Amino acid sequence: MASVQNNDQRLLDRILDDQHRKLAPEKSRDDFFTYFAADKALQDWDLDNDEIMDGVVDGAHDCGIDGIWTFVDDRYITADAHQYLHSRANRIDLVILQAKTSSGYQETVIEKLHFHLPTLLDMGRDEEDLAAHTNAKGVA
Repeated sequence: MASVQNNDQRLLDRILDDQHRKLAPEKSRDDFFTYFAADKALQDWDLDNDEIMDGVVDGAHDCGIDGIWTFVDDRYITADAHQYLHSRANRIDLVILQAKTSSGYQETVIEKLHFHLPTLLDMGRDEEDLAAHTNAKGVA
């Protein structure tokens, strides 16, 4: 049985299609949706397009994560941030994005994240082992 879209879903689809045509017609709809969701989730940090795309890790072996960004004292941090950070931080924010266009909820998405997140956040992890089963962008 096909699900019927409500007015909110239709409106969101129209906004998404309009933004897709204006901002990135060369991207697939799913790739654009990931960018669009990231842009909205990160709006409080006022990142530019390159910084938003820098955190998108969606793809094969993404550990259930479509995007991940780190902020230290409200400052966006890249993979080489250890060169620029102070020894103490007052606040660290980790933003993890999972963006789906499907209408239903799938437990496997949360289960995948629940399984991989402790390893990804473990400072003593084996980088070579991790690189063997994750995409390179997600490991950085």
